[in-house]
Amino acid sequence: MRYLLIVAAASLFTASDVAAGPLRLRGDAFYGAKPPVGLLVLQAEDDEVGWLDAEALVWTSINELDDSGSGDALVVTLRARDPQGRGEARVGRFVVATGAIVPRHIDGGTVRLRSPTGTDLELFGGLPVAPRFGVDAYDWIVGARLSHRLGKSAVAGVSYVHERDRGFVADEEVGVDVALIPLRWLDIAARAALDLVDSPGISEARLSAAARKGKWRVEAFAARRSPSRLLPATSLFSALGDVPSDELGIASRWRAAPRLDVWTSAAFRRIEAIDDSSDVGSGINGFEVKSRAALRLDDKGKGVLGFELSRQQLDALSSWTGARGTLSLPIGKRLIASSELELVIPDNPRGRGVAWPWALAAIGWRPNASWEAAAAVESRVSPESEFALSALLRVTRRWAGE
Repeated sequence: MRYLLIVAAASLFTASDVAAGPLRLRGDAFYGAKPPVGLLVLQAEDDEVGWLDAEALVWTSINELDDSGSGDALVVTLRARDPQGRGEARVGRFVVATGAIVPRHIDGGTVRLRSPTGTDLELFGGLPVAPRFGVDAYDWIVGARLSHRLGKSAVAGVSYVHERDRGFVADEEVGVDVALIPLRWLDIAARAALDLVDSPGISEARLSAAARKGKWRVEAFAARRSPSRLLPATSLFSALGDVPSDELGIASRWRAAPRLDVWTSAAFRRIEAIDDSSDVGSGINGFEVKSRAALRLDDKGKGVLGFELSRQQLDALSSWTGARGTLSLPIGKRLIASSELELVIPDNPRGRGVAWPWALAAIGWRPNASWEAAAAVESRVSPESEFALSALLRVTRRWAGE
């Protein structure tokens, strides 16, 4: 048997916090968690037969007031798979994603069967995840996906999910997804999920077409999302009204040099709103433009230098310009250092300064095949904090046995 153990601990120190929403180029690396917290990861795999493996991810924390500990399992799974690829089965706590249906976090099981003719069937069922393996009466979820492949050029699938919350219908959706390669240089993909609870309507839909030629890849896409339909029907937030959003854009990738890639994207966005006086739909129109470049410093891509520029414009509180730089640099065979720098200039700083910087520095050390250690320090200024400093330490141990 082969095992993998990862232990992580993080600490957060904030000089002065204020109640305000974050405005950042990316999510905080430490999730805003209060100290001390940690993530325990366990993996096991049978190298002899190669068909059985297990995995567990457990989030832990300590209450600073009474030193009491608490924790919760994010993933606990046992998976068995056919060595010839005809199917697999999984039980435990995991996230299930089937075609166009929004991923679900469940305690249960799933079975996937693959036929030589290209038809696949996946069935899943169980209980929606509750903290600390809690169970509410009459909560359950079932679903399935049936798909068919035509060689390597096309695949189409139909998905269905039904969820109950205390006996009431929380969600019922049917989804369709299609992927085509009609030409060697052209990819087309589409998916749509239809909410069947109360009045049927589209919860999420996306259409994209990508063309490739030489060093270029260009993609056009369109999407629509309905937040209230993505939430369970029994959720309080789903009763507050629906605010669908639409997105239409284009993205490209250019291999400017053997080690240099450049990505650009531009998207028009519209967020619908409801006029309280007339119930007539109105909306907020805006756009987002990004340009990013990555230079690989070696043939294997272990060292990378990156730079990104972004501009987002929606309403007064969601408009900003930002820049981000990243560096990953191997130091010998056992050390690797990395850093990230970001600067956001908001259109409306809300009294928090004209610019919000963010920085992260990290170093990883792998003395041998069994041990690995990493440490990181993060500092930021944002609407939620006048100043914040965070530190993260991770130690990994691998070992093998009979």
